[in-house]
Amino acid sequence: MLDLPAILKQAEAASEAPWTAGGPTPRSPWFVTGTQSRDIAEIVGHPGQDEEADAEFIAAARANVPLLVAALQEAQGKLAAFREAATLGPDVPASEILAILGESA
Repeated sequence: MLDLPAILKQAEAASEAPWTAGGPTPRSPWFVTGTQSRDIAEIVGHPGQDEEADAEFIAAARANVPLLVAALQEAQGKLAAFREAATLGPDVPASEILAILGESA
């Protein structure tokens, strides 16, 4: 099972977002920079590797990982609420289950 708090802690400890992919330049391959143009990573490619796609992915991951963790935590919370609602019995109205889930019909 994923340790979501640990993943979020790692993301929060990383250099401040946003991260941006850039390159290549005459002196540099593809790279990722953070705020104030601080270097985060340099992408060293191999034949057949798409350095641009790798740099774009790494840059996007800085913002996407916390969003994905939050979405997964929300889904897990709704699943737990649904399981709780299911214990109420088969005669529970759908509107009550949706209310437990924090949603409306």
